[in-house]
Amino acid sequence: MFFDKILGFFTERRMEQASSGATLSNFFTDNKKASGYADILLNEYMQHRNSGIALDASSRFAIENKMTNDEIKLGREQAASKLEHQVKRLPDFTEQDFDEVTKLFNNLHLEPTRKNAIFKGLLKHYLLLMAGKGTPHEFDKSKMPLSIVYKNGEKLFFLHEAVNVKKKKKTVGVNFAGPVASIRICKGVKYRIGSINVQRQTVENYDDSDRGMFYITNMRIGYLGKTQFSFNLNKLVSIQNGEAGLLLYKEGRQNPFMIALDDYDVPCTILSALLNQ
Repeated sequence: MFFDKILGFFTERRMEQASSGATLSNFFTDNKKASGYADILLNEYMQHRNSGIALDASSRFAIENKMTNDEIKLGREQAASKLEHQVKRLPDFTEQDFDEVTKLFNNLHLEPTRKNAIFKGLLKHYLLLMAGKGTPHEFDKSKMPLSIVYKNGEKLFFLHEAVNVKKKKKTVGVNFAGPVASIRICKGVKYRIGSINVQRQTVENYDDSDRGMFYITNMRIGYLGKTQFSFNLNKLVSIQNGEAGLLLYKEGRQNPFMIALDDYDVPCTILSALLNQ
């Protein structure tokens, strides 16, 4: 898949240049300028942790080298890949750093899908670092799409789309079994003896039609969708990764709550931080 994307990228670039009369040697010249642009932007940001300084320096480089719009676009794409990699290696990525790098990526004018994927990865990195330090990031409750009544002093640490999975049993057939025999009484007449046991065939499946929001606060865990539940953190007995998702075992309840998410690292790390406070 990776090499297919690389091949597609080079193919598209060569077709664009062929249509504009550019040569293959010009392509590599363009790429050299783009790499320089990307390096300037990356180095300035990593040194100062300031999006404005990094953008100004890269703009000056583009003007001085008379870069075309295509060269600048390529440079931004290269910078985005390098910057994403470097930022995820930072051991002290703060909320201010997250805000600055968000501004920077917004000004690179990347494709929406690419930009959203980067933001998602950077947010995960930031939330994991904060939770790992024992101080989970607190979200502004007034700006989050969660319609619950907060308790006094309650803080929101996690909110994400999720599925409240239900395990259901379904009868798919009925079998008749048991020891049965017959005794011939006379011609054409038999007496049947024994027993017939009715055995139902059932299968278990998961109902994932209940979609809503899963949340974690400093006081409780909860889900709000077609159905809803919430319970205090001190009632959480254990957490397991099951076939259907995250299994939350509550004190006094035999069956776990099953929550399906697209990623489990962040909520589990936040819960670990809260339970160890």
